[in-house]
Amino acid sequence: MERFNFCSLHPQLKTVIGHELAYAQSVEEAALIQGLNFTAYVSHNVTIDLPSKHWNCYFKGFFKDCSLLLCTQKDKTVFFIETYDTTQLTLLTLSLLLFAKKNTEAWILFRYGLGQYIQKGRIHLFLCFLLRKKLGNRFKALTDSEEIKKTFATKVPLHVMPIPHTEEFTAIPSEKKIFWWPGQPRGSKGLKEMRKLSSLSRSPLIEIVAAKASNLPVTLIEDILSREDYRSWMGKSSVILLPYDAVVYRYGTSGILIEAVTAGKMPLVKKGSWLAGELARHALNELIVDFEDPAFFENTLALLENKSVQEKLNAMQKAYRSFHSVENFALHIRDLARRTSFK
Repeated sequence: MERFNFCSLHPQLKTVIGHELAYAQSVEEAALIQGLNFTAYVSHNVTIDLPSKHWNCYFKGFFKDCSLLLCTQKDKTVFFIETYDTTQLTLLTLSLLLFAKKNTEAWILFRYGLGQYIQKGRIHLFLCFLLRKKLGNRFKALTDSEEIKKTFATKVPLHVMPIPHTEEFTAIPSEKKIFWWPGQPRGSKGLKEMRKLSSLSRSPLIEIVAAKASNLPVTLIEDILSREDYRSWMGKSSVILLPYDAVVYRYGTSGILIEAVTAGKMPLVKKGSWLAGELARHALNELIVDFEDPAFFENTLALLENKSVQEKLNAMQKAYRSFHSVENFALHIRDLARRTSFK
């Protein structure tokens, strides 16, 4: 494959909160595997140390800054974006319509079902129409969810990408069974359910862990974890609690679910969400649970000892490790590039 530039745009990346930093670092690794010239552009007021020499503090005025990148582009270049709001997508589209060259390619990843966007996705569909008209097959619409792909199916064909920010987690022996609720303690991630769980009686061998901001009567840890601390808690945990709202997470993926499974941990989720669909797809309906069940902890301890459940979870782990990886993301970059003049 011919060497070209891969520009990863992250106008919202300012802190380590959320998936975006880990995702961007994995995309960098994948691009470098393919021998590409990688550059990441993040907000000018980012509060993190930039991971490598390939990263730039850049975005102040999004339209002006995108336009400058396009105007100064000389070699074949892919512009990739995966986290943005509707205004930013509109401004990026406008800059591409005005300044894209014949060797410009735009890859845009969609993280929500079509009906979850403003105006039920009509604005996003119109922007895709304009980009396809301007760029032809040099515009790639991407997602990381088969469910999201289905919602776009008759309108815009989406290519399903792996979730690349997975890694090897070292299992750390613990005397207690740690039930971890990772991430920001938002309502959409199950704060109500966690309040209920924390009030249930449980064995002294069970320890619930959550972020300080939750104010739950459990073991509280820092709201923002370093990658090292995150890896440590994942390694120590037996159960990953993911009571995500079924409406908010109907289509969108969860990187934490992917990481939990690849780490060999047992995730528990609510019915109706994308997470539940993934577990059902691997015949793990036992892990789609009622978080308000008074026997929640007794049932969960039984699941941890259930040989059939563990065998199916091991099979899902193997499948995830094969698909959701930096190496596979790199192969998708190669295959997408070969579909156009980037050969």
